This record gives sequence, C-alpha cells and structure tokens, in this order.
Amino acid sequence: MRIAKASRFAVGVALAACAGERASAVSPTRIRSTSTRSLRGLVALSLVLLANGAGPGAGPVAASALDPPTTTLADSTPPLGSVELPPAPGDSSLQATPDPLALRGDGRPRPTTASWKAAKAGVSDLFYLYTTPLRMSGLNVLETGAVLGTGVALYSVDGEIESGFRRSRENGVYRTLVIDAGGALEPLGLVARTNGWLAGAAVAGWVFDVPLLRTIPVEMIESNLIVGALRQPLQRLSRRSRPSDDAGSHSFGGGQSFPSGHSSVVCEYAAILSHHFRHPAARASIWSVAGLVCLQRIDDPDKSHWPSDVWFGAALGAYSGHTLARRNDERRRGVPQRRWYDVAHRSAAEWSITPTAEPVGFTFHMKF
Repeated sequence: MRIAKASRFAVGVALAACAGERASAVSPTRIRSTSTRSLRGLVALSLVLLANGAGPGAGPVAASALDPPTTTLADSTPPLGSVELPPAPGDSSLQATPDPLALRGDGRPRPTTASWKAAKAGVSDLFYLYTTPLRMSGLNVLETGAVLGTGVALYSVDGEIESGFRRSRENGVYRTLVIDAGGALEPLGLVARTNGWLAGAAVAGWVFDVPLLRTIPVEMIESNLIVGALRQPLQRLSRRSRPSDDAGSHSFGGGQSFPSGHSSVVCEYAAILSHHFRHPAARASIWSVAGLVCLQRIDDPDKSHWPSDVWFGAALGAYSGHTLARRNDERRRGVPQRRWYDVAHRSAAEWSITPTAEPVGFTFHMKF
C-alpha cells in the first residue's frame, strides 16, 4: 500500500511536468525548465521506490514524509474478548447480588441508635414468630404435619427409646460421644450461663469493631428472649412428668419436661451460626454439636427428658433461629419486610377462614 501511494505521488509530479511543457511556449529557456522538472519527478519516483524496498537488496525502512500514517478498520477495532457488553434487560445472572454477610461490617453504630433499632426489630420479630400459623402455606402445613407426626410417633414409644439409650451405655463409642462429649457440651443449652457470655461478646464486638461479634451474639440473645417467652409457658401448661419422676412417659402430673429447653437453645444457636457460616463442613460441625447435646438430654444422668420432648424442643429452636437470622439478614440488605399482621399475600397453597352469614359461622378452606 505504501509503494502504491508513493508511485501515484511520483507519477503525479511527472504528469504535472509534462502538462507544463505542453502549455509553455517553445523556447530554449522553457525547454530547459521543463526538462528540469521532468528529471526531478523521475528522481523522486526512483527514491520512493528504493525507500519502500523496490530496489534490489533493499530492506524495509521507516515510512517517509510522503507516506503518512494510516488507520485501518482492523487497527481500530478492539479484540472481541475486550469488549464489555452491557447486561441484557431482565438477565438476573449478570446482575451483582449484595453479599448479606459482608454487610455486617458497614461501620460501628452508635450505642443508642443500635439499641433502639434492636428493640424495634425484637418486637417485630416476636409478633412475626408468634403469628406464624396465620401465614402458613400448603407446603408449611405439610412440613408442620411431618414434624407433629414424627413427634407423636416418638411419644408413643418414649419409654422404649429411653430404655434403649440406657442399655447402650456399655458401648464405648456411645459413651464417648453421648455421655462424655454430650455432657461436656450440655452447658451450652443453659440460658442463664450463655446470656452473660453473649452479652460480653456483643460489647467486645462493638468496642473492637468486629462485625461477627456485633451480629451473632445479639441474634442469639434475641432468640433466647423470644423463644424463651414461648417455651417456658408451654412447660408450665403441659405439666409433663420427667423420666426421673418414675411416673411413666404418658404422665402429666406437674412436671416441666415438655419441651426440652436445652435442645431448643442449642438448635437456635446452630440455626443462627449455620446462617452466617455456610460452608458444608462448618454447618456439619455446628449441627453435630447440637445433636450431641440433644442426645445427651435423653440419656442425662438426671433423667431430664423423654425423646419426644427433645424432638419438639429441637424443632422449635431450629425454626425460630432460622427465622430470626433470616429477618435480620433482610434488614442488613435493605429488603422490605412484611408486617406480622400482613396475611393477605400467601402462595397458591394456602388455607383461610371465611365468616358466613347464613348460617352464622365460619367456613374453613384449604388449598394445595
């Protein structure tokens, strides 16, 4: 391309010289000037051809002043891999999703502001958790039925299961895991002991600006307060006898065996921790610790609980801890939350109670 441009330039110079020769009068002076211009054009053509490697043995040299730099489409077009295309509308796979766990470190809040927000959130969570049956979908009904059905099955054979646990004490593995390890972890389920440690950890997290310590202990304390306010009245109302009373597994004579408080507390903690530590190995370790405490409550030397007590306590704690951790996570991410009294927006699988005028009463509808 460079040779072609240079050639066209030189030819143009020669043609201009010839045209000047025809237009001028025939005189010796004119003839000499015309010949000079023609000679200059031919010399320029030869120099350009040599400079662009047309001569024998000539190599590539830098572009001359007669060859201005050119830009081609290939030079101006970036590689396809370097082009950043905007995400297509509605393509959620290309949209950045905020990490809810990273939002714990947005900065240390003021104590008064944090306390006021935590109090409002706690009251909202309390009403939301206690009114859960009003928002149950068909799937929730099936899940609740499975939990209740399993608990009833355990209740029917509580005595046999409790006796089997005690007969297994001769097994070395059982004794190491359930009796020894479970017994060492049993204080984790005592709210009177753990609340002080949790409060201290929360204060330390605020003072040293550690997001994990600012978040997890506060959620555990909130869970203890909300679930404890529900669990303790249930224990007093059920009046189920403990195995240590030797009154049988179906006796309700003034005890406080149902549901198990230890099992509820450790499963609340496990649900909250597994929300923040999501690696499968971490979750397996967390729930293994909770499981050992639950098993130890069945084979407690003090004969504290029946298997069904432990089952219902664990189910209550797991659901409550998961719900509270999820709602706190939504607040950190700025997700709008439904009010506890908002029961109008349920899924297609739902149940409802409709008042009727004739006859006066209510109609119960369930749809899956």
